[in-house]
Amino acid sequence: MTTLLTLIVLAGILVVVLLFRRRRMEPESFLTLKLIGCLVLGAFTLTWSGEKWPLGFVLFVLLFIRLKRNGSVKWAAAITGFMLYMAQIVYPWAENAVFEQSRHLAMPVMQLDMFGFAAQWKLVSGSSGVSSDVARMETFELVFGHDGSVRRVLYEVVEPSQDGFVLYKVDYKEGAKAASVSRKRLGSQWLQYANAMEAGYFFERLDDMELSVVRPAGEYPFRKLTLHENGASITYSIADTPKFVIYYGGMTAIRDTQLPVQGHWLSACGLTAVEREGPYSPCDNRSDYIFDVEFIGSEEEYFE
Repeated sequence: MTTLLTLIVLAGILVVVLLFRRRRMEPESFLTLKLIGCLVLGAFTLTWSGEKWPLGFVLFVLLFIRLKRNGSVKWAAAITGFMLYMAQIVYPWAENAVFEQSRHLAMPVMQLDMFGFAAQWKLVSGSSGVSSDVARMETFELVFGHDGSVRRVLYEVVEPSQDGFVLYKVDYKEGAKAASVSRKRLGSQWLQYANAMEAGYFFERLDDMELSVVRPAGEYPFRKLTLHENGASITYSIADTPKFVIYYGGMTAIRDTQLPVQGHWLSACGLTAVEREGPYSPCDNRSDYIFDVEFIGSEEEYFE
């Protein structure tokens, strides 16, 4: 709570107490201080197991239920304090609900070679308040048809904030012709942020790739492309799996004898059906794609 907001609340409390004092039934010494005490007691909370309990108001009810002198205004002050306690409960919930409310951005149906991931990311970040310079990848999933039609783009990015980290989720579905953008607050610690790939760089690299060549081992009507390890550069050494270096304009196979390699890991698998709502069909015959590759301890060419 900012200093200004605190001052406004204190001023409001003082005004309420003075109004209650004017409604007193009979003169009483130190009534203003007593009303302030009733209000503070009514608002006093006990934090236990992460929850705030209205201990002060319960004590007021037990100790002062038979108040006689100016009892009505004292009860009114205590109830006002209790309402302040309720505001502590309701306000964060309401503020968080508003913060996490989804918004929709119109996007036309597009083919894979026309989608423009970097341009779409600029649209999302610019309209949603995401700091594109510091946002980093958390997850990414792309589903497209064998004809190149983009069926779904689903990804999450994380950025730091004053209170910790914020997770943004972007979900584009072909049928909706729009992307929904939602956000939620994370804790103050998000260890994978430091190693995750910058979102802007990732989408630029996607635009550089010929994604139509990405396919699982076999023919399927739909393909799903997934980013692993938050886009962090990893040491890849999975044998007995189809794997390729993917770069601008094409791809090159990686042999098991060339492992391990260093780079960013994408995988593609095949889908027999894609529903507008609900889960996909099982994802079969995965193939792996590594970009920004460096062959470790090898004389192989470095691919951009």
